[in-house]
Amino acid sequence: MVARGLSPGRTARPVAGDVPRTQGPIFHEEDEDNGLCLYTVHHKAFDCGALSVSAHLRIQVSARLTGSGPVCMALLDLSGKSLRRPQAGYPSVLGDYASWHREHVFKGLGRAGG
Repeated sequence: MVARGLSPGRTARPVAGDVPRTQGPIFHEEDEDNGLCLYTVHHKAFDCGALSVSAHLRIQVSARLTGSGPVCMALLDLSGKSLRRPQAGYPSVLGDYASWHREHVFKGLGRAGG
C-alpha cells in the first residue's frame, strides 16, 4: 500500500486500509488504491468506525461519537471536510473501498455536513 500525499524522502504516517486484508477475497490492504495516509488518532478512529469517507471523498464522522475532550472535538470538527487529493501520479481512493468501509466498519449514520 502506498502512503499518498508525501514528498520524496519524507516519513510516512501509518496508513489505514479501507478494507482489512482478512475481509473477503477481493480487497487487500496491499492494493495501492486501498489506503489513506492518516495520523495515528485518525487511523484509530477510522479503524473503529468513528470516521469514514463519503462517496464524494468527504470525511464522515459517526453520530455515535460523543464527548467534549480535545480529541473528540477535533474529530467532530472534521465532519464534511474534503480529503486532500493525492500528489500527481498516485491513485485516489477507489469508491468500492470507501463504500465497503462505510457499510462494514462505520458506526451508525454520519453527522450533518458529513
